Amino acid sequence: MTKTNLFVLAMVGLTMTGCTGSLQSFKASTEEVVQHQPPEVMPNGFVEMRVLAVLDTDTGPAVVLSDLPERVLLPIWIGPSEALAISLRLHDQPFQRPLTHDLLDTMFRETEVDLLSVRIDRVQGGTFVATLQVQDGDRVFLIDSRPSDSIALALSQTVSIWVSETVVDIAGLSSRVRGRSRIP
Repeated sequence: MTKTNLFVLAMVGLTMTGCTGSLQSFKASTEEVVQHQPPEVMPNGFVEMRVLAVLDTDTGPAVVLSDLPERVLLPIWIGPSEALAISLRLHDQPFQRPLTHDLLDTMFRETEVDLLSVRIDRVQGGTFVATLQVQDGDRVFLIDSRPSDSIALALSQTVSIWVSETVVDIAGLSSRVRGRSRIP
C-alpha cells in the first residue's frame, strides 16, 4: 500500500461524515488529478480568509473567518469537538493526547504528502462544503472535507484558507455589526 493510499484511508476515517455522495464518488474525487496551483496564488473566484475567533453562541460553537482586511466575517457553526480542535490550534496549545487532526499532522510530517491549501467551495442544503488540495509527488488532488476539519488542518499546516466568493455572498456578514468594526 502506498503512502498516498494510507493517507487517504486516514482521511476517509476523518471526513466520511462530511462527504456528499457515496464512498465510490469519494474515492473518485481523491483520484482526480488537478493542475497544481501554488497556494499563495489566489484562485479565481475565491477570497483568502483567516480564522478570527471560535465563539460559543446560543446555537452552539462557531468558527468565524474574516477576509484579510476584516471587512467580511463568515461564521460557520461547528460541533464542540471541532471547536476545541480549532481553538487549541489557534492558540498553539497541545492537548494531552493526540486528537484526530494531530494524527493527520503527523502523517503529513512523516510522508511526502503535503497539504497545499483549503477551500470552502459552496453551501449545499445549508451545509458548507470544503476541499483539501493535497500533493503527493507529482500528483495534486482534491479531497472532500468538512470545513471544520479543513480549518483545523490549515491552522496547523499553515496553509491558506480560500473561500468561494459565492459562499461569501451567501453567508458572509459585514464586519460593521452593531456599530463595531471588528468582533472583539
